[in-house]
Amino acid sequence: MKNILLALSLVASAASFQANAAPASTTTMELDVFGLNCSLCSQEMKTKMKSLVGATDIEPRLECGKIYLELPTGVPLVADRLAATLKTNGFTYEGSKVSSRTIAEVRKTAEDQCS
Repeated sequence: MKNILLALSLVASAASFQANAAPASTTTMELDVFGLNCSLCSQEMKTKMKSLVGATDIEPRLECGKIYLELPTGVPLVADRLAATLKTNGFTYEGSKVSSRTIAEVRKTAEDQCS
């Protein structure tokens, strides 16, 4: 587990962009992650990613195999590095996209309601 967190922190350091001023808006990214089935794992990942990726909020959905990240607009995700990091820790990164829903909207749905 510590390897996952360390690897994610390295990816986050490379991927994050810190602006001096607070961003005017955020973007919610939807990550598809195979093998995300442990609530303890997802909670530890949530804590580290929030502080290291620059995410303002994170919502893992185990039943759906998704992680929703709310990032300041303009903060990029480095997909190749994210995929490699997740793979070395037993997860499979299957892609990401800008979500059509905010994290607040995701939280209003049942845990197993994936769409």
